[in-house]
Amino acid sequence: MSTKALMPGFRVWLKYGDVVIGEGLYELLEGIGASGSISQAAARMKMSYRQAWDKIRRTEKRIGVCLISAKAGGRMGGGTHLTPEGEDLLRRYGRFRSEVAASVNQSFQKNFHDMSLWGDPPTSAQG
Repeated sequence: MSTKALMPGFRVWLKYGDVVIGEGLYELLEGIGASGSISQAAARMKMSYRQAWDKIRRTEKRIGVCLISAKAGGRMGGGTHLTPEGEDLLRRYGRFRSEVAASVNQSFQKNFHDMSLWGDPPTSAQG
């Protein structure tokens, strides 16, 4: 009997012209919101600070909305927080992603509920 299960997989993103708002930006904004730090959010994603900053600034420039507000460090310390627009994007994208996941899972159950009858997947290509 197989211990592996057939499961759906999907990726979702939003396109705004040539800008893609997807999982990477979502995770980055979520990390900034949780930590108050671009550096910490970037490190969590195994991304450089510069890559994270560039991703945010490029998106902000193209959509015409500030997503974060950053205060430079120093004696009093710095920090970054999401703007109301950044929080709104994070909330809406998260809700959208959850609703898409629920729809995918519902469709999967409807169309593939009996696939548990399959045996183990092949270990090598057969031709």
